[in-house]
Amino acid sequence: MPIDYARRRHLDYRGLLPDELWSEICQSTLITPGAGFKADITRSVLFERLSGLPAIRSPFAVNSNEFRSKAAAFPRFLTPDFTARLDEACRQFLDDHDLTEEPATWHPPLDLLGGLDLPGGDPSNIDITELHRLVRAENLAFTDIADQLGTTIDAVRHILELHPAPVQLTPSQRQSRGIPFAAVKMQLPKPTLVDLYQHQRLSLDQIAHRVGSNDRSIARLIRMYEIPLRTRAERTRVAIDPDWLREQYVTHGRTLTDIGREVGLSVSRMGRRAKAHNITIRPPGGSTTGHRTLELAPIFTQRIDPHFDACSCELVAHGAAAEPGDGGGGQVGLAQYG
Repeated sequence: MPIDYARRRHLDYRGLLPDELWSEICQSTLITPGAGFKADITRSVLFERLSGLPAIRSPFAVNSNEFRSKAAAFPRFLTPDFTARLDEACRQFLDDHDLTEEPATWHPPLDLLGGLDLPGGDPSNIDITELHRLVRAENLAFTDIADQLGTTIDAVRHILELHPAPVQLTPSQRQSRGIPFAAVKMQLPKPTLVDLYQHQRLSLDQIAHRVGSNDRSIARLIRMYEIPLRTRAERTRVAIDPDWLREQYVTHGRTLTDIGREVGLSVSRMGRRAKAHNITIRPPGGSTTGHRTLELAPIFTQRIDPHFDACSCELVAHGAAAEPGDGGGGQVGLAQYG
């Protein structure tokens, strides 16, 4: 169906790709969101796609050489996942303006161009695999890519918009772009995190240990899901059976770090607990065995109600017994990029 571009050009585009949606798209596709300029460039590119007007005329555009340069280079930063989410954002914007019957974009049938002597090669003949290699592995400028492929810069941009280049990252780049957090988010959907944090009342450290992450990532996910953090009055005090602690640390040779992860306490607090029970602390690296005990920790969690003087205690079993030969392997995060 042809698009009524006259109507499209009179739409209010200030609601295109709102901040909340932009943040969610970046987090789910592992794209670095930037400080605002990147989002406005993306909105301007989508404005051009939907309205047919130049990106520089969008309500988000900045009249500067930097803006024009980055808008022109935008196809380089597209990935398959990122492109799919932007397409969804365009579709949602049109639906919100009662344009459910119109496609996001449209072009006349290509057979109308048959027999015409057009400049440059046929874009459909471009080797997409080689194009992706030149963009990602070689990181060449569009002008150099066009020269090597015997085509035009506009054709390079067009093919990258249709067939975004997957990204190849080194392990350090994956870490810096938040790959572990993306994996944590996949392992901990909101209902699961609510159950662990609010119902089972596990600590951030305990939850992080379960998914092979850290407490900062769990805290970030809690904020993203808008799960209320525990107040000071709701926090728990953990009382550890001295005999159990001595058995785990002295007899089984577990480290304080290992025990602390099971009970939700830091290594420094575990050290203070051990000293309070006259347990001699080994020097760093002094673990006597690498085996985990199969016995669950008999830990009492005391919740203090600020309206009463008494404390109510309940028995909580922390951790899960490992099967023999389990090896203690962790879960592996996904290697995705944005």
